[in-house]
Amino acid sequence: SHSDGRLAQTLAWATANLNQAHSVDSLAQRSAMSRRSFTRHFRQATGTSLVQWLLHQRLERAQRLLETGNDAIETVAGEAGFGTALSLRLHFQAAFGTTPSNYRKRFRGLAT
Repeated sequence: SHSDGRLAQTLAWATANLNQAHSVDSLAQRSAMSRRSFTRHFRQATGTSLVQWLLHQRLERAQRLLETGNDAIETVAGEAGFGTALSLRLHFQAAFGTTPSNYRKRFRGLAT
């Protein structure tokens, strides 16, 4: 549907701009939907909440940056949308059971 297309475009934009702050209201506006419609369509399309989806996308971005680059952890945190290295470390440890630095040591160069 037209709404699904707008949602897909918005999610693609949000994924490309993870370093920016996102909210249900801002993404609903970008999708030209009401907050309620956006939330309903979002949950149908992703099966999760916006907060959980953003966290997952940011963790995936951080993983890719750690696997392929040499940027400081603070830089990775900013580019992935965590804001600070501390925030990245806390979320990364909770999700993967390791620190970003240890992850980089183990997986650098393995990304395809």
